[in-house]
Amino acid sequence: MTANPSLDRILRVQKVTPGTIHRSPSATVSAGGKGINVSRALHCISNKRVINSGILGGHPGKYLEYLAEQEGLHSNWYWLRGSNNVTRSCVLVSDAHHDSTVFNEEGPTIDADDWNGFVQHISSMSNEFEIIIFSGSLPVGVDPVSFASVVHGTSHIKH
Repeated sequence: MTANPSLDRILRVQKVTPGTIHRSPSATVSAGGKGINVSRALHCISNKRVINSGILGGHPGKYLEYLAEQEGLHSNWYWLRGSNNVTRSCVLVSDAHHDSTVFNEEGPTIDADDWNGFVQHISSMSNEFEIIIFSGSLPVGVDPVSFASVVHGTSHIKH
């Protein structure tokens, strides 16, 4: 369960020099966010059914959903209302020495209606699973106390 997933774009360059133009001979885009990374690892090492869930929005969210499915990462997403609420992007720039610089967008601001919709989404799924893993950052607008109540609400499941 990742409440703030991202489209991760990895650019590889020879050397990062601030204030200059860089050309990347190699770039990859993948579904990202801590929860998706956990799901990816579990998918590789487990013979159990693993389902991604989280909050997605707009065309970037559709692309993330597509990329996850292409990897065999099955999903059941909560979709944000409104065309301005879109899934965030993150850019990772890696140089020849494997030093990385990361630029993370904050992501969409979640209002009370969407947060309540997401909580209902989690609740509707919670009886299907033996374990739910909550991982990653919270979107803008989500109170950590409210998030804690979601975790507490799924306490009948192993966390």
